[in-house]
Amino acid sequence: MRVNSFVGKLKDVLKYLGNPQYNFNEEIKTKDKFRDIFVLYIFDFLIVIVLSVLIRQFLEVESSGLTGMKNELNPLEILLFGITFVPIFEELVFRLWLVFKPLYLGISITLFSYLVLSKVFYQTGIINIRDGLTVRLSIAVSVGLIFYFVARSFSDHIRPLWGKKFRWVYYFSVLLFGLMHMFNYDTSHDILLLPILTLPQMIGGIFNGYVRVKYGFFYGVFLHSIYNLLPMLGTVLL
Repeated sequence: MRVNSFVGKLKDVLKYLGNPQYNFNEEIKTKDKFRDIFVLYIFDFLIVIVLSVLIRQFLEVESSGLTGMKNELNPLEILLFGITFVPIFEELVFRLWLVFKPLYLGISITLFSYLVLSKVFYQTGIINIRDGLTVRLSIAVSVGLIFYFVARSFSDHIRPLWGKKFRWVYYFSVLLFGLMHMFNYDTSHDILLLPILTLPQMIGGIFNGYVRVKYGFFYGVFLHSIYNLLPMLGTVLL
């Protein structure tokens, strides 16, 4: 792949970040989408590697999420979980709703509610089917249905607002994606430092949000999956 392709795509992303747009009108061939995703993966991976190295120079951190997976799953399950279930779940929670539809919003709110109930109130993983699963699911589905029906009732008002204020919608999804990953860390440091630990996830949220809006939901899942591949392999092999 030519250097111009890398530089051109980086310029596109940087331009987009200055003014995130809700709609893309251009037609893009499938092969070009995968080419662009590969370029974005390289950028994302390099930036995250540099950030991770710098962060670990100053902060001693341990991912409780990875530790929990090692305790509950065998190596093959960890790999499959990390490159299939996690990308699909997280893209549904944090990026599906970037394109406004009442159904999309209802699905995202349902899964986000389940995630918050699991992580914050029950202090357990989303795959834990023992601790209050029925309660977690019942509350999450109820909240999601409320948002769905409200969004459907006022969709004619919300949809134009989504387009006009999309910059805030987009950056809110990036911030939310990063902040929710704070629960993956065991740290004795000041809680104000926790957002620094999640900068790599926020960078990932920027790229994945761009892909979700420009290319579609499943392309965002694909980028998320290949991004998770090397960390999951490292977790399995180390």
